[in-house]
Amino acid sequence: MNLIDNAIESVQVGVEDYQSATRPRLLSAVRNIHAGILLLYKEALRRKSPAGSNDALMMARIIPARDSSGNVVFVGEGKKTADTQQIKERFESLGIRTDWKRFERINQVRNEVEHLYPRLDQKGLEGLISDSFILVRDFITTELNDDPLALLGEETWQAMLKVAEVYAKEKEESEKLLKAANWEFPAIREGVLDLTCPSCSGDLLKPAKNSYGEIMLQCTSCGEEQSPEGYVPRALKSALSGEAYIAMTDGGDPPRSLLSRVRRGRVLNRGMAMRCLWSGAGGQVRYVRECNSCRRIGLLTALRILQLHIEQRRLSVIGLLQKKRSRNPPE
Repeated sequence: MNLIDNAIESVQVGVEDYQSATRPRLLSAVRNIHAGILLLYKEALRRKSPAGSNDALMMARIIPARDSSGNVVFVGEGKKTADTQQIKERFESLGIRTDWKRFERINQVRNEVEHLYPRLDQKGLEGLISDSFILVRDFITTELNDDPLALLGEETWQAMLKVAEVYAKEKEESEKLLKAANWEFPAIREGVLDLTCPSCSGDLLKPAKNSYGEIMLQCTSCGEEQSPEGYVPRALKSALSGEAYIAMTDGGDPPRSLLSRVRRGRVLNRGMAMRCLWSGAGGQVRYVRECNSCRRIGLLTALRILQLHIEQRRLSVIGLLQKKRSRNPPE
C-alpha cells in the first residue's frame, strides 16, 4: 500500500469513527483525520522529490551524498518523516499551497481533545469535519491534481459534504449573533469570533446575558457557558495577534505582555476614573482588587484600561500605515 492510499484510508476511517458517535470512536476520528491530512502533505512532498533520492523532501533528515557519476546529491536518511514545521517550510520553498489556518484549527482540536476536553460529541466536531472536507478537497484538486470524489469515495464524500453544509449555516448564524451583541469594545467583538468551547471544542457559540447583565458565551453543542472572566482574556489574546507582530517589527511593548500583567493582577495606572462593572462604584484603579461596594473582583475594570490601550494602539497603527502609503504611493 502506498502513501496516498494510507492517507485516504485514514480520512475514510476517521469519518466512519465520527458517524459512530461514541467517545472512543470520536477520539479516533480526530486522530485519523489529522493523520490523513499530514499524509496527504507528505505525498505532495514525495512527488516533488528527485528520483533516486529516497523521497528526500518528505524525510526529516536530508544529507548530501554522491551519485554513481560522483555528483553531489541530497538524499533522505532514516525512516523518520518530516514534522509539521518542516512541511510548512518546504511547502513555502516549493510553492505548495494549503489552507494553514484551517489546518491549525484541526491541529488545535486534536491537541485539546487529547489533553483537555472532558466531553466530546458529534456536534462539537462539526467544525473539524467541515474544515477537513474543504482542506482535503482543495489540496487533492490543486496540489495532487486528482479527483477528491474519486479518491475519497461517494460514501465518505457525501458524509463530509453533509456535515460541512449544516455547519456552514450554523456558523453563519453564530457569527451573526456574536457580531450583533452589545460589546463594550471592538477588540472583544473581534476576538470572540475565534474562540471555542473549553469543554467540547465546539466553535458554535452564542451570547447570552446572565442575571448581572453580563454577556456570557454559551456553546450550542454542549450547553457550557463561559463567563467574561474566562473568555475576555482569550478573546483579547486572539484580537491582539496582529498587534503583537506590529510590536515585534516596529518596537514597543508587545500587547500580550500587558495582557499577562492584567491576568496576574497588575495593570497600568493611567490616572483614569473607572467604574466597577459589577456594581457601578467608581474609583481610581491600579490593581485588580475587590470593589469597595460589592466586594467582587473587578477583573473587567482592569481590562477596560488594557482595552483602551488596544484601541489607542490600533489608531496609531492605522496612522502609521497611512503615512507609509503616502510616502510610497502606488505606481
